[in-house]
Amino acid sequence: MDPPSEFLEFIYDEELPFMLKVYDELNKLNSDLPVLYAGSAGDIEHAIFLGKNLVFFDNHLPEESVREIINKISRIGKIESKEMMGELKKGGKFIMKFKIADQSFHLTFYGEDATTVGITSYPELENGISVYFVKVPYPREGNTQSIRYPAHFARALKLIEVGGYYLEKECPLAFKLDIEKLGFRKIAEGEIYALSIKWGEKGNLYKKVRDVADIEKLLIEDYIAAGFDM
Repeated sequence: MDPPSEFLEFIYDEELPFMLKVYDELNKLNSDLPVLYAGSAGDIEHAIFLGKNLVFFDNHLPEESVREIINKISRIGKIESKEMMGELKKGGKFIMKFKIADQSFHLTFYGEDATTVGITSYPELENGISVYFVKVPYPREGNTQSIRYPAHFARALKLIEVGGYYLEKECPLAFKLDIEKLGFRKIAEGEIYALSIKWGEKGNLYKKVRDVADIEKLLIEDYIAAGFDM
């Protein structure tokens, strides 16, 4: 299944084959659970390939990211409603409903550190997620840890429903460990654009096939085996 032509407006030619694979694969997922995008900035163009219920987290210049999202959707679709509830970076969130072609979307944007997921209560995530999306997990705020740190990463992976997906660039599921031990299998890899310090890194799509109770322990062991300090 191909996406509407409007989806392709901001997608580079080099990444199109992979994004079409991702779109086709994720359309097999019949889920009402949200897509969680950690460190999203204003990248709405990749997120719309993943699902209709989107929850973004980014505490780096969140107001600027919201403006970027509004501008992009105004070009390729129609904004049906938007509301700022509270103040970004202080527990507030921005909510927007929009349409692209004949598809309806709901976006919730938190100006919060994504490492708080699984610690702080966010009502949109309380029943789990269908997709976890990360591109380039390195923090842009000085007081923020990497979302690839095992404790943070484990909490997010646990939220993914069985049958759901993990999509990443530069945020590997494992460094040394067989990913099947984490309850995942690889579906596809390919080019996906990101503001990156590691040029040439490919994006990877994984499917969650089972829950793993001790996933944090396994991630810690793998992290240490790869030479990282805890």
